[in-house]
Amino acid sequence: MTDGILRQRRNLMIISILMVFIKFSEFKVKKLTISGLSFEELGNPSSIYVMIWVLFFYFLFRYHQYYTQEGKGSLFSQIDASLGTKIQNYSAEVTQKINEHASYTPNNLDSIKRKGWSITVRIPDHKDPDNDEMQEVTLNPFVIFKFKLACWFNTCINSSVVTDYLLPYFIAGFALYYCYDGSAFSLLNSLSAF
Repeated sequence: MTDGILRQRRNLMIISILMVFIKFSEFKVKKLTISGLSFEELGNPSSIYVMIWVLFFYFLFRYHQYYTQEGKGSLFSQIDASLGTKIQNYSAEVTQKINEHASYTPNNLDSIKRKGWSITVRIPDHKDPDNDEMQEVTLNPFVIFKFKLACWFNTCINSSVVTDYLLPYFIAGFALYYCYDGSAFSLLNSLSAF
């Protein structure tokens, strides 16, 4: 992770947790001190809440920008690496059931996806090598779906890529859901103050 995405991740998580704390604790602003400058009474205390909401959406937007540049590729490349291994093993197994001497192409995940999850099985003709039989085989969609779920689950459990890149979205989503309505701090009440 680069310093940029770490900084945006930290900011989004802090503002999200702060928002949940403000709503849960029923926090009310009566006095505000910034760099030694004290404000005893605020004419519109909900303006503080509006600023927190603006910061939340700004940090969410900035994190999303960094995530699409860096994190999305890391997440999907890790899942695809795991899925590629499973699909290659499954393709070899399917090929061996057709003929123990057969081979298959293509042998990488992207090519198999492009062919509609199918492989070409080459069954050798031992008498005439130029007359090998070619057979198109579509891989079982249920098995592929099972592999995809297993790879997602495996990546979530055994890798930090999900907590590194997706946890901030989950926390921000929870904060947005929890703080959307029902208190003076809620998004609806903050916007209606203007």
